[in-house]
Order: sequence, then C-alpha cells, then structure tokens
Amino acid sequence: MFSCSDAKRIGTLAGQWADRARKHSDRRQDGHIRRWSGRRRYKFGYAESNENLIPYGLLKHVHMPEIASTIERLSGGSADGLVFTPHLIPMTRGILVTIYCRGQATTAQCLDAARRFYADRAFVRVTDRPPQTKWATGSNLSFISYAADPERNLVIAMGVVDNLGKGAAGQAVQNANLICGLPESTGLDGAPFWP
Repeated sequence: MFSCSDAKRIGTLAGQWADRARKHSDRRQDGHIRRWSGRRRYKFGYAESNENLIPYGLLKHVHMPEIASTIERLSGGSADGLVFTPHLIPMTRGILVTIYCRGQATTAQCLDAARRFYADRAFVRVTDRPPQTKWATGSNLSFISYAADPERNLVIAMGVVDNLGKGAAGQAVQNANLICGLPESTGLDGAPFWP
C-alpha cells in the first residue's frame, strides 16, 4: 500500500502516463502536506510551524524509490529526472500535489485523457478547476486537474486527497474490500465533510 502522498503523486499523473500525452522526463513535484505527517519525526514545534510553510526531505525523501518504481512501470520510461519537494503546512487534513512536466498536450487533451483513464474509478474526480484540499476532507475521494501550455512545452498536474481518508484509513478499507471480494466502495461512499 502506498503512503498517502505517494498515492496522490502517482494518481495525479497516471492518466497522462497511460496515454503518453507527455514526455517521460523533467518532472518536478511540490507536495503540500499537513503538519503532522508520517511518524511525526519532524522536529518542528507549533510555534515554528504555525503560519509557516517548511520544505523537508530534500533530494532524499523516504518514498522516492516507490514513486520512481511506479513511474517507470506505468510510463515505460526512466524516473531519473524526477524531483520531489514536500512541504509541511499547518492544516489539520489534506495533501495537495503540484507536478510540473514537459509536454505538448493542451489542457483539454490532459483533462480528456484523465477522464478516460479514470472513467471507471469510483473515487477519482477530474475537475476543470484547480482542486482544493477541503473538497476531499473526510472522504476517500481524490480530485485531479491539469493546466497545459503546448507553446511552452508545459503540463501542470494537480491533485488533492484527505491524507487521513484516501491517504490512510480509506485506502486501507478500499484495499480490504478488494481482497475480501466486496465492492470497492463498501463503507467509503460518504460525502466529504466540506460542502
């Protein structure tokens, strides 16, 4: 099972990898992650992290091997150009990932490819607007969007999840449902907390 931030980073671009709508090099990712993440090993107290945004795990994030492996498996290319910069942000729940890629696709092409790829996925919503973390709060949903400029050879992929929902407990229940032969959405089809 992927960590919450791995699932979001990989899921955000999966439609593009599967559709080959962009080159497989020169990826940059920014991940904005709630303050207490993982094993709480970050040494920032409340006074340091409140009203602050803190990058961490630079060039050696613990989940890079599994992210790179999945990128290579999905794309058939190398993940050598991948750069990931996670940031701690003082909020209770949520992860927002922004991924910058090279590619000639338009925004409409990216959204269309994602909608086709995720058409049968119960928990993925592809949206025309940049996603917001509150959209996913308290749910197993993932919201994904894209902005692209083929003249600049640029694709920006964005995705959000509730790291306590889809990123942790929700993902575990979803996997248990699949293992037990239950419908994937059993117990997970509730609406987000935020309207």
